[in-house]
Amino acid sequence: MDNHHSRCIQSRNMEPPRPAGGGANRGLERWPPPPLNHNRHKAPWKDGAIMSRLTLSDGYTLVELVVVMLLLGLLALACESGLHFGCQVWSRAVSSFGKQDQLVINQSILRSLLAHALPRLKGNVVTFTGETTEIRFDGAPPQAFQDGGTAHVVLRILKTRRGTALALDLRSIADPQHAKHAILATDVDLLHMSYLDASSQTQTWLSHWRDRNRLPDAVRIESGDPRVFPTLIVHLPIVESASCRPDPVTMACRKI
Repeated sequence: MDNHHSRCIQSRNMEPPRPAGGGANRGLERWPPPPLNHNRHKAPWKDGAIMSRLTLSDGYTLVELVVVMLLLGLLALACESGLHFGCQVWSRAVSSFGKQDQLVINQSILRSLLAHALPRLKGNVVTFTGETTEIRFDGAPPQAFQDGGTAHVVLRILKTRRGTALALDLRSIADPQHAKHAILATDVDLLHMSYLDASSQTQTWLSHWRDRNRLPDAVRIESGDPRVFPTLIVHLPIVESASCRPDPVTMACRKI
């Protein structure tokens, strides 16, 4: 009995103190009181600002999308322009290399034709005519001509809109119907021909070849721009006919 009484006293001592008061409001009071809500003291506009920021950060505005699309378009245009320019440079370089290779081949043909020029007599004169814009002579044609005999060769400078061109005409002497025509150089600035006379002590380059008894010692074909058409000088190994003997005084060709 004493133990039960002491337990009741302890339980009463452990209860928290009740607020003072009485009357009709005692039954409406909550005990223990609810915890305080600290959020109710915050300003309502702060929560709205936070929500609006979260909403704006979820995507992009129309202005931002337009700016990005504009930048991407400019970048694509720049890449396309650079690629087009690179293709043009590459095609021009390939074309230039092709022209240079073809020019080397054509100059080799010219060198072979002039080196095989013959002092062929027609009547009492050598069939060689040299002007500033034309050369006519007889000689051995190249293998591509497919003719083993002698051919009449004409090198002629033609005027074009972009400069001058060098044309080659071959015609077989045995078969005049067998002829070839080719353009060896195009768009060359100021092509002209000259001829070396080394029969005297003073060697002289002449614009016209007037000696009808012998061939010139060398032929020169040059242009105003050596980068487009390098100067070509060909020495003619046979300048006199076998039927000629040089005069001991004048050193001119004397018919036997």
